[in-house]
Amino acid sequence: MRMILISAAALVLAGAAPAHAADVANLGCVEAGVTAPTVTALHDSAVGLLDGTSSEPPADAKAALQASAGQCAGRFQWNDAARDAAMTFALAKIGIDGLIPVAEKRGVKLAQIESALADLTADQRAGVLRQDRDSIATFLQKLAGHGVQVTDTSTAQVVGVFAAFVLLRDKHRAIFAGA
Repeated sequence: MRMILISAAALVLAGAAPAHAADVANLGCVEAGVTAPTVTALHDSAVGLLDGTSSEPPADAKAALQASAGQCAGRFQWNDAARDAAMTFALAKIGIDGLIPVAEKRGVKLAQIESALADLTADQRAGVLRQDRDSIATFLQKLAGHGVQVTDTSTAQVVGVFAAFVLLRDKHRAIFAGA
């Protein structure tokens, strides 16, 4: 389980410098600006992280996200850091949406994973993304406390990839807002 969490975080981890107080109300602009085929490609890429058939989004989907982020940045006068954070936020959010049907099919309760993540301190959440073993161990304890039994590879894959996307979404929302 630890290696899956570490691998998932490494695969989707993206950094950005802090933004300067961009309006969070406009954060959905990037996702709204991509086409349905792009969203489908990003969903497929997120699901591919579960079985190792994907390690990053397809180049054309990344280009579409970048183009949408650029258009939103121009419209709302975002700086480069806000644009990059909004793009990573959209990638994570779309990835989460793509994992929902797979998680439901496998019987994994995503709300319980989010609750376990919410129980972590900010340092522990950052530690999970940094692949810190102590933070991951604490997260696994929190998962158990929320009734998430990670007893098989299939569940571990969903937990790891979903947690990485949630942490990235939340991190980049905060970066976007300038926090």
